[in-house]
Amino acid sequence: MFDIQRTDPKAYEWITNILPKSWADAYFPEARYNHLTSNIAESFNAWILSAREKPIITMYEELRVQLMTKFEEKMKLGNSWSTMLVPKAQELLDLRKMKTRFLHTVISAMDTQFEIHYLGKKYAVDLTRWTCSCRK
Repeated sequence: MFDIQRTDPKAYEWITNILPKSWADAYFPEARYNHLTSNIAESFNAWILSAREKPIITMYEELRVQLMTKFEEKMKLGNSWSTMLVPKAQELLDLRKMKTRFLHTVISAMDTQFEIHYLGKKYAVDLTRWTCSCRK
């Protein structure tokens, strides 16, 4: 504050009329938006470390190759899955199916239409229209 007062007395006067808790984002009690945490910045910087100090065209080319390599890895991983869902989601779905398999009965009306008997209630499910009489 002494440095501010010495450099610009008007700025010192102006800032002393503002509560110190409003001087920096760190003291705002409300949510802050458009801020990156240092974790994500550090992760990104580590990922592009080999390209950071190169000329712009070389840097872009190296980042492009890194991205393409990452996309290929993810595509190979996705192609190795036996279901349409990612393994974690499939595991969760299978677990929920196991929990409820004794609570309901499924009767097929046609290839894409079913009647579900669940806890004494009946629901009509149409997979082509993505509808259920439960309205969920």
